[in-house]
Amino acid sequence: LLTGRLLGADAQPLATTSVGVQLRYSGRGGHHSSSTSIRTDEAGRYELPLRGEGKYDLTLTLEGYLPLTREIEIPADPRPGEVDLVLQPEPPGGAPTGGLSGRVYLPDGKTPAVGVKVTPFTKDAPFAEADSTVSAGGSTYRSSGALGAETDGQGAFAIQGLRPGRYAVFATPFETHRPLEPRKPVKSEYANLLPAVSDLAEDEANQEPKGIRVMLRQGGSLLVRVLHADTGKPVAQAQLRFSGELAEDLPLGYSPYPPFATKATDEHGEHRAQGLASGLYRVTVSAPGYQTQQ
Repeated sequence: LLTGRLLGADAQPLATTSVGVQLRYSGRGGHHSSSTSIRTDEAGRYELPLRGEGKYDLTLTLEGYLPLTREIEIPADPRPGEVDLVLQPEPPGGAPTGGLSGRVYLPDGKTPAVGVKVTPFTKDAPFAEADSTVSAGGSTYRSSGALGAETDGQGAFAIQGLRPGRYAVFATPFETHRPLEPRKPVKSEYANLLPAVSDLAEDEANQEPKGIRVMLRQGGSLLVRVLHADTGKPVAQAQLRFSGELAEDLPLGYSPYPPFATKATDEHGEHRAQGLASGLYRVTVSAPGYQTQQ
């Protein structure tokens, strides 16, 4: 249980008020996201039931106030956690917003990357509009696919509606970016490319969008051939599953090859995995009537 007071900017309690809460949990029970609401009493106190010990990302929304994002760690302690939450009122005319713009290039640094999805994210900083949160390398990355953009024929993109803060962008040459789905390149010639991230850039309200340059990286490929141990004949439709370490400079949960997204060998018993970051990979091979191999 998390308890405390809900306060306005003047440190006055927000009494008998309902506030929307987006909750993201990371702990022994895995990763979970949920939406709920809390209602304060006459003294501005609230109670928020939690899953148990672990790390939580809370985003509070209340009309007339700026969204508030807090990162809270709950220890293995039966006593309630006590946290006061302070909401800042929206300035007149609504919350100030800015944006980011730039260009994405292929690995040669000259050719525009067309149709590439560009997603804004923050590192160890609040992002009220974030719809995804990932922890990696001791840092927390929050990103918003909804605010993302797609590059045009010149490789240019523009992202609007960002609140003032420091943002970077993540550019990926694949249409899908979900762990359990196969990746599909936006263009066939992009199949062996890797995503890229930009440096952090300051986004200021009501200013011209900051220009960002991103260059996709060249990936590697791995040819797997599956043969019958006794006859040496190729085994078609053998199921392959790849696993490897995450690239350290691709923080948004990007896997070099989607885990658990199986691939099948062709009639020659072969499959070529493309778009792999440098590193060590394990291939798990299975087929009916055969022992599973790694």
